[in-house]
Amino acid sequence: MKDKVEKWCSEEGILKEKVDDPNSEFNLVISFPDEAQVLNILQPKGKDYVWIVSRTVVSSEHKERLKKKSAEELENFLWDLRFTLASRPTSFNLQISNGVLEGFTITYRIYSDGLNKHTLMQAIREVHKSRLIVLWKLIHATK
Repeated sequence: MKDKVEKWCSEEGILKEKVDDPNSEFNLVISFPDEAQVLNILQPKGKDYVWIVSRTVVSSEHKERLKKKSAEELENFLWDLRFTLASRPTSFNLQISNGVLEGFTITYRIYSDGLNKHTLMQAIREVHKSRLIVLWKLIHATK
């Protein structure tokens, strides 16, 4: 899987670097859709799938703005976010502390029998879109 994924990412001009990761068969950092946006594509040791992963830490500015919201507003924001992300083809994990979104992880898994260039690129786009949804909702909630 490593050779195929690396080749496809190189062909698309999105491969940024290879990460030495003892827990993975391979771990690639890619830039998508531009240099400012980074994702990882990795294959955990001993597994027959690749994961596309986006981890984002919420900025101090946005966390401070969230802290100014009422408990009800924060809860409504988080439930809306959960419901929206649950309807996406991606998986997610929200890091929440005292009702405030601290960060989030968006993932998509492709098993070896379904891995081809089309499914990889589609998965990358879906992870990116889910990340954008969180960022847009966060910006909207804190303006």
